[in-house]
Amino acid sequence: MTSNNLLGASPYETWVRTLKAWSQDPTISLEHLPALQDDTYSPDTANRLLHAIIDAMSAVNERWLADLGRIFDNYRDPYELGRRLVQLRPAIARSMQLASHPSLPQTFRDALQSSVRSTIERNQREFEESFETTLRHSDLPKSTREQLLRTVRENSFVRALNHEAKQTGERLVAVALPEGVHDPVERQPRHQRRIIL
Repeated sequence: MTSNNLLGASPYETWVRTLKAWSQDPTISLEHLPALQDDTYSPDTANRLLHAIIDAMSAVNERWLADLGRIFDNYRDPYELGRRLVQLRPAIARSMQLASHPSLPQTFRDALQSSVRSTIERNQREFEESFETTLRHSDLPKSTREQLLRTVRENSFVRALNHEAKQTGERLVAVALPEGVHDPVERQPRHQRRIIL
């Protein structure tokens, strides 16, 4: 359900209000955003809206980078490191989701998707380089350093760009079957849709 605080008197105001809220909480629903065309606004107004979108994405990315930086101090082993890296993926997926929003003109979508992808690829590359440098100067055994670096590479943030999500914030998560129910072939938990709030 969309908060009335996100709805403005015009499509432009609705977009700006939603972007401001999204920049603080990228899990809010985007399904109410009105459709825009290339000629909906004058070039100046369209440019202001594009910059509002970029500013919102930048705010989310800055918090994401801060969370990423804290990983250096808070992991105990490769498993914990991998878990923390995976926990950072939803914000990336939501940024790409905003960039790909069907209510945006195609020209906006093309530019924003390219920007998000470049940013995440750069963040991943710089994180790997920084992490490798940190490990090189640590007292950890070589095998442990290699395992940690492999964990960082195997849990690349670039993979999050392909995560499925809906504009409501719904995404696929793994949940166990009720006790006593098993898949006769694979005998592993199945997936079903749940809403993550």
